[in-house]
Amino acid sequence: MRDMAEAMEANLETFNDDAHRGFVMNAVLSACHLIESNINEIYTESAEQNTERLGALGQGAIELMAGVWKRGVPSKASLTTLEKYELALDFSIHASFDRTDDRFAETQTLMRLGDALVVVDQNWVLSQGDARRCRLEREFFANKMQTRFAFQGPNSSPTLGSACARWAVTTALAFLDHFYEMIALMPPYEDVRSGL
Repeated sequence: MRDMAEAMEANLETFNDDAHRGFVMNAVLSACHLIESNINEIYTESAEQNTERLGALGQGAIELMAGVWKRGVPSKASLTTLEKYELALDFSIHASFDRTDDRFAETQTLMRLGDALVVVDQNWVLSQGDARRCRLEREFFANKMQTRFAFQGPNSSPTLGSACARWAVTTALAFLDHFYEMIALMPPYEDVRSGL
């Protein structure tokens, strides 16, 4: 999706604002879902006692994660995706993310953007032109993100561009790689990394 957005930006004669927005949003949401699905899979595999894959975590960590997953604690406690990762780290290696680390901070921003893109809000689409941008895009353009991700289409206001799509995928992979390195497990996406 990020490559399609980039190609569209390179050929403004055939630029389509709605398709472009769709490509960028798809890349952002896919990156968020990659992060979410990886932690859910670790908890699910713990509940299934998959020691072949998770053995490096240790039996105690696997049992703790299995227990909270089976009892629905992450959803009942309204844990965010990143909090589920932190809980898994607490159980497995008794360590946590450095919240000042760019990988963590950027992932928080990515997850916030993903959430805003799927939450229905009456303020999202107001009319035409400038007002069509979603609320979060307006917030992004009000701060430092504007210069990083803004793209000016031929017939549109600045919007999130292919740089945002590329950042989303890069951010997700950097975060996940760091997490898997911390818990000494092989990332399950390693064999398809080049296609991400």
